[in-house]
Amino acid sequence: MTSIMIVEDEFIVAQDLAVSLTDMGYAICGSFESGESALRQAQNERPDLIIMDIVLKGALDGIQTAQKMHAQFNIPVIFLTAFANQALLERAKNTEPFGYLLKPFTKKELQSAIEIGLYKAEMDKKLRGSEKRFREMSDLLPSVICEVDANQRITFINKAGIELFKFSNDDVAQGVYITDLLPAEEQMKARRRFAQVLRGQSLGSTEYRMVDKTGAELLLIVNSAPIHEGDTTTGVRTSIVDITDLRKLQLRLRQAWKMEAIATLAGGVAHEFNNALSVIVGNIDLLKLEQPQNSPIEKYVDQITTSSVRMAALTNQMLAYARGGKYFLQSVSLNDFVQNALAVIRHSLNPVIKVITELQDDVAQVEIDVSQFQLILAALLSNACEAMENSGRICIKTQNTTVDETLARRNAGLNPGLYACLQVEDNGPGMDEKTRQRIFEPFFSTKSPGRGLGMAAVYGIVKNHEGWIGVDSKLDSGTVVSIYIPQTRSLQ
Repeated sequence: MTSIMIVEDEFIVAQDLAVSLTDMGYAICGSFESGESALRQAQNERPDLIIMDIVLKGALDGIQTAQKMHAQFNIPVIFLTAFANQALLERAKNTEPFGYLLKPFTKKELQSAIEIGLYKAEMDKKLRGSEKRFREMSDLLPSVICEVDANQRITFINKAGIELFKFSNDDVAQGVYITDLLPAEEQMKARRRFAQVLRGQSLGSTEYRMVDKTGAELLLIVNSAPIHEGDTTTGVRTSIVDITDLRKLQLRLRQAWKMEAIATLAGGVAHEFNNALSVIVGNIDLLKLEQPQNSPIEKYVDQITTSSVRMAALTNQMLAYARGGKYFLQSVSLNDFVQNALAVIRHSLNPVIKVITELQDDVAQVEIDVSQFQLILAALLSNACEAMENSGRICIKTQNTTVDETLARRNAGLNPGLYACLQVEDNGPGMDEKTRQRIFEPFFSTKSPGRGLGMAAVYGIVKNHEGWIGVDSKLDSGTVVSIYIPQTRSLQ
């Protein structure tokens, strides 16, 4: 049975209402003179409908009470009033009432208002349930769903969108516009395409560069369709897929494939070059034996010998890059390695560059070719010193690191597991993204030519130790080179 609460400060009117409602077959769950008492009872009774006079005893009038009823309990209200002025109706309208009854009213008018109010309340309940299901379903989607009005203001955005753009619910309530999420160079394209979608044109998937609330750049695929209300287009409904990490991974994979291809080529060239070089060096030695001391051609032979030695060193670098070199592995403490290697290398560094260490206690043992890793450390320190020229600071760090699935997915070639990490960090000028992406290419250099393989050899040595190397750098922000070497498995 439908239960109805009466809130009326005129006793006779309240009694007459109660009799009429009972005759109609409704259950009365209380009659109250003030909004405060009605609110207290509604919390316990939760009636299906409230008939409420606008003028009441107490601090709260009927409109204020209805606002609280709506906010706290979502109970439908039908207003009673002897006045119908516009200002009063405007105030009452804000409480979303389900009907009005002007005093005096007939029993038929009362029943009609109640039935209409109950019907509207049921439809409102179904609508709210539908909206709730839509919100919950949209929040389950991994892609962004949002709606934008004709002024490009976001009127709806799901949980994935709030998280992607780092919004709060208050941000959306206060007003966020699509143009707020676009860098200046993308705004003209976005406005043009927005207008095309409003006109009903199908654009298919469109790639945009956008930014989140913090200014971080995002790469997104956007699909849009117009929102129609009758014959009017009121806005645009959009789905957005974040491909930022995917594109970064594609670039890393492309770089890894390129490095693998170059490594294969370098290995083949190095082996052939090494064979030819062996013949040259052997014949030089024979030539020296055949020539008397102080021969006129001795100086030419010495120059050939010097060049052969340089070529042999370059060949070894190419073999190291191609993972074809020979390694003599031993289990060492990464901290001990850094201290011993630095003692040998330090004298060759620019004395105005300050070199410090931050070595974590109990860093795990690793299996490395100490001489090859000494070449790595020397190359990294030399690069940092040359970048900083006449002043600066280099910090060598060691630490134990656990690589999980998430970190591994973000860095192509890095596998999950336990690692000891060696970092060389400088506060030099850094490098742009284009330079950073090419840093491991053979013979690529921002310095004068003829310096050998450099970072390409470092890359090859690290990969041959089943490790991983990464470089983080930005212009005017220094450079950090991180090398991950698998921790030595303890023998049981």
